[in-house]
Amino acid sequence: MAGREISLLFFETNMKFYKEKYVDKNIVERIFESNEFNSYPWHRDAEDREIIVIKSDESWFFQIDNHLPVALTPGKSIKIPKGQFHRLIMGKGKLVLKIIKADEI
Repeated sequence: MAGREISLLFFETNMKFYKEKYVDKNIVERIFESNEFNSYPWHRDAEDREIIVIKSDESWFFQIDNHLPVALTPGKSIKIPKGQFHRLIMGKGKLVLKIIKADEI
């Protein structure tokens, strides 16, 4: 039983909630879709990032720690400092983001 618990923990901690493709060395396109959760986990990144909303179906939001959520609409750009906790709040349908990592900002 202990082996199964370890496997489940490994699976859960390494699960990705999106699909991604590299557009360039430091530019990634990520696609998020509605699922059984209503938000994605709080996390922080190892470098400064800028996200640009390419496509947003209904009611997707972005939230930085200790701030109110903001709606994600096509064309919106958000800069996220290294180490800043943030998350996505899921809407309906699909969300496509272009993520530009520090070297390209």
